[in-house]
Formats: sequence, C-alpha cells, structure tokens
Amino acid sequence: MFTEEKLDKYIKVTIGLIIAAVLFSGYAYFYYYKQPSIGRATIAEQEIEELQKKVKKKPRDASARFYLARAYLKNEQHDLAIAEMKEVLKINKKNQNAVYFLGVVYKLKGKNSYDLAKKRFEEVIKLTDKKKYAGINANLKGSLYFMGEMLLDEKKYKKALDFFDRSSKIGNVDADALRNMGRAYVGLKKYKDGEKYLKDAIRFVPNYAEAHYELGKVYQTQGKNSEAKKSYQKAIKYKSDYKQAKEALESL
Repeated sequence: MFTEEKLDKYIKVTIGLIIAAVLFSGYAYFYYYKQPSIGRATIAEQEIEELQKKVKKKPRDASARFYLARAYLKNEQHDLAIAEMKEVLKINKKNQNAVYFLGVVYKLKGKNSYDLAKKRFEEVIKLTDKKKYAGINANLKGSLYFMGEMLLDEKKYKKALDFFDRSSKIGNVDADALRNMGRAYVGLKKYKDGEKYLKDAIRFVPNYAEAHYELGKVYQTQGKNSEAKKSYQKAIKYKSDYKQAKEALESL
C-alpha cells in the first residue's frame, strides 16, 4: 500500500516522465522539420484516406486532424496541410505545435509566404519565451532558428544573428545555427567572426560539407588560397557531387 509520501513521489516521477516524453517528441519534431528533404517523402494515399475518415467521423478530433495535416505536408500538399492545421487551431487556439507547424509550412512555400511564417513563429515565441521549460523547448528553438534563416535569406544579417544566437542556447548545440551565424558574419564582412563560427560548426560536425565550402569562400575572399583549397577539397570529399565546391576549387 502507498503511503502519502510514496504516492506523492510516484506522482512527481510520473509527471517528470510525461514531461520528458513531450520534450523528446518536440525535439524529434524540430529536427525532422528542419531537414531540407522535409515534405518530399510520399505518403500512401491509403493512409491519408484513413485519416480523412477519422476526421469525418470525429470532426473535433484535434489529434486526427493534426496527423492528417502532417500527412498532407509529407505528401507535399502544402495548402491542404495549412487548411487542416487551421482547423486544429479552431479547436484549440493555443495549440503550440499547430502554430509552429503552420510557420514551418509557410516557410516551405517560399519567400512570398515569409511574412505569414514569421507571424506564426513570433506567436510561438510569445507563447513560450521566458516561460517554464523555455530553455529546452523545441518549438521555441525551431521558431528562433527559422526566423534567423528567413532573415538571413533577406540579407538582414544583424537580426538573423540575434535569432540564431538565441536558438543555439536552447537544448543541444546546433551546428546548423553555428554555420548560419558564420554566414551572417560573412554577410556583414566580419570575416574573422565568420571563420570562427564556421569552424565551430565543423568541430561539432566534421563532415559538414556546406560549412567546409563556406569556410573555403571566407579564406578565398581573404586571399588565403592554400587554406581555401583544403576546405573545398574537404567539402567535395564529404559531398562528391558538390558542384559549387568543385567550381570554386577550379577557380583558384
């Protein structure tokens, strides 16, 4: 039989395990949706049909709608994914995962949808920043990271740096964020800083072909052709079909 003390301890442990499971799934969700190949995997029509049947049977089943939206995204049906996830938000306006998901899909649609993506990511940041577990919240990390990526794409380097820096402080060290910080510094013509962050990215992921290539460009810009050559060669070593690195190597 449980004493009150044992019962209290059991409850705390159970809650802790639940929180850990949620956070783990959040990180899996972040890293999955950060990959360039996101949405390219084909989902069997049968799976989508099954989820559609569940939603038709229980229209207010937020979980079924969420998985249906995710299936649409994996099948590259972006507009259907957006429409379905908006239905999730009608059921629960503060569903953090749904808001984050919408930001991801809008970003994937390209520059014309960046403003819509930013609006969703800013909403996630508002919901989670400086809140409990903010320091390990995958949706917050992802929102900050993707904000940085869009700003970098728009050549707003200083703002991008701030978002990448904040993202890199959440959870595990992220080589992609370090690499992008390096790219932002290079955009500001702060080559030494750019070199430092690109090297940091490589230190965490030694076979990071893109970081080796960009480090080579930094060296080449500074007239360090010998170092640039080595970096380009490493980029090609880790990514044999790296056209840009091959062209850069030939230009030396």
